[in-house]
Amino acid sequence: MTASADRETVTYTAKFLADNVESAVNNLSDAVTGQVFHPWEVAAAKANMQAGPPLSPEGAVLDALHSGAFRTTLGRSAATPAHKVGSITSETLEAFTAANFTAGNISVVGSGIDHATLVDLCEDTFGEVAAGDDVPADAAIYYGGFESRVDAAGDHVLFGIAYEGAAAGAPNAAAVAVLSEVLGAEKATKWGSSNNANKLAAAATAAGGSVTSFNQSYSDAGLVGVIVSAPADAAGAAVAAVSSALAGVLGGDITPDDVSKAKNKLAVSLFETSAADANALLASQLLSTKTPATADELAAAVSAVTVTDVLDAAAAVGASSPTVAAYGNVAYAPYADEIGL
Repeated sequence: MTASADRETVTYTAKFLADNVESAVNNLSDAVTGQVFHPWEVAAAKANMQAGPPLSPEGAVLDALHSGAFRTTLGRSAATPAHKVGSITSETLEAFTAANFTAGNISVVGSGIDHATLVDLCEDTFGEVAAGDDVPADAAIYYGGFESRVDAAGDHVLFGIAYEGAAAGAPNAAAVAVLSEVLGAEKATKWGSSNNANKLAAAATAAGGSVTSFNQSYSDAGLVGVIVSAPADAAGAAVAAVSSALAGVLGGDITPDDVSKAKNKLAVSLFETSAADANALLASQLLSTKTPATADELAAAVSAVTVTDVLDAAAAVGASSPTVAAYGNVAYAPYADEIGL
């Protein structure tokens, strides 16, 4: 069994043989209803958290972009700052789980198991979960217009540019997802070179850098954008080139061929979703939208996206104030006003 957490959810995942389904569900139930936070185990976990960097360079850029975009709510760091780790105690964790692990705030999803069987097992094993509706939370509001710079060792620069995206389940969520693929620059084949037919990828490559896109949807907000990566001495030119190409795409420089390729890439990624990832996707949707869609249903929604839909999404995204974050040898990173943002 494994556990993971993001800005909105904590996920426990169990993989097991069909004959072990009862014990697996029991273990999941114990993780939710029977937590025992021994002081020595909490101390060991805290030591692990303080032993190394909590975020990768890409994660640090995304963290800074969220902070600038949303300030509070989704803007809070995905990692506990080192100086706050010491204040976490067994009592802190007990209070958190008591407040958040309630019946209305939990979803259980299974694959390869009969639905009625899963329901019966959950009724038997999750009976001790405290009653309660969803935990009320402040709505996430996109502000943008913020620039941050995180100086780090090395001779490389990561430069993120983010805009307001779409919330999970929003009418334009599929179109924004396709737009993100239009901006993306992943390799089309395992052994292929970067897809320079992509406008942003071609601009980054010509300037000595590379670029990837991201699209993160939450229950009431979203963040979409790109991260430019380049050696320090090429960072200024790479960021400027990508920024110019990005402005063009958000301004409507999108062809039917761009949309077709993006839809195909996104559909393939959905069809290749593993069972574990598909379960996590359904579980998060249950909590955020209350109307979960399978990978096949999401792929169908992507298939229905038109060029006009993507152009409208680009216009809406581009109308928001950009958020910018630089990480690494930031002495070589341009400022937002130097690249027209």
